[in-house]
Amino acid sequence: MANDKEMHPMSGDVAETSGVYQDNYGHEVELKAGDEFPMDPQLGKVDYRLVSFPLEDKYEDERHTNEGAAAKANIPVSAVNEKEKEARESARLKHRLHGGER
Repeated sequence: MANDKEMHPMSGDVAETSGVYQDNYGHEVELKAGDEFPMDPQLGKVDYRLVSFPLEDKYEDERHTNEGAAAKANIPVSAVNEKEKEARESARLKHRLHGGER
């Protein structure tokens, strides 16, 4: 540790980058940029280091929905919804024809 000259954020500091942070004792916390690093209830102020970045999809759920894909492909969202509605109705009818059994 004597060679480690990096200044890690401490409790009370503001996170500059969204990600998963870990303190010296192995406790992990996920923070978004702008969140404040929490104090440890027993130890008080602790240092944190960034251990991983968040997945983009976690914060941008719309990107992988049908509406988001349709918007990016310039397809009217109503057309996507109609196709899903037809598929659900078809599945319901098949289910009824078999007497509710699969």
